[in-house]
Amino acid sequence: GLLLLGALLAALLALVGALTQAGVAARARQTQFAILRTLGLGAGQLVAALTLEQAVSYLLGTLGGLGIGALLAYGGLPFLGFTTASYAPPVIGVPSGVLAVNVSASLLYLGGLLGVFALALGLAALVGRAAGLGRALRVGED
Repeated sequence: GLLLLGALLAALLALVGALTQAGVAARARQTQFAILRTLGLGAGQLVAALTLEQAVSYLLGTLGGLGIGALLAYGGLPFLGFTTASYAPPVIGVPSGVLAVNVSASLLYLGGLLGVFALALGLAALVGRAAGLGRALRVGED
């Protein structure tokens, strides 16, 4: 139960972080979006470029996290002893521990993260599409 709570908390933090990062990054680049729109880039092209950029970032982050997590689990978990005794002498004939992965729950968790990323991509697309050209280009006139 505690591990499930930790996984859900990590997913919630990923949701908050992804939405915040997508919104802040898109708002910080509104002047660039306005200049690109002024130079002739269509709103759809701008949103497609922004979405592709964010999607590649999320994909590389997810793949990197999976790879590092797998390496750490494979390399570190065999050295962790799950026992109540402070010292358990080796017993002849007892097999070593086996690393087991719950594939269906892991895929469900990754699907939830992909949903979070899709929501963040939608937020960034809304910010990119709603950028006002006149307001964004009047930088020093506030």
